[in-house]
Amino acid sequence: MSRVDVSSTAAPGARRGADRRLRHYAEDFDARIGFLVGTPDQCRAAAKAYRVYTSVAKEDAETDDYLLDHSIVLYFVGPDGGFLDFFTQSTPPSTIVEKIMGHHQRLKG
Repeated sequence: MSRVDVSSTAAPGARRGADRRLRHYAEDFDARIGFLVGTPDQCRAAAKAYRVYTSVAKEDAETDDYLLDHSIVLYFVGPDGGFLDFFTQSTPPSTIVEKIMGHHQRLKG
């Protein structure tokens, strides 16, 4: 089973120079992870589809800085793109591995 890692952001990128900032942010991650950006409407639609909470908590008009409050969730999807599981930041790594391996075994079938 092959794997594709994707990260998306709920940050309002049109205001922030999303491509440049996201490239810089991505340097802290494995090169195999793909990062997605979109229009504000696309980001809102993706957040709604995945039930992700977002809220701009504080804005500074002088610097164009802001704080973005958001849920942090890892979604595990199957080869067909269908939802299999999710993990929050409080999920222990051992539980994530156990669940992913269980899904992998079922998919291998």
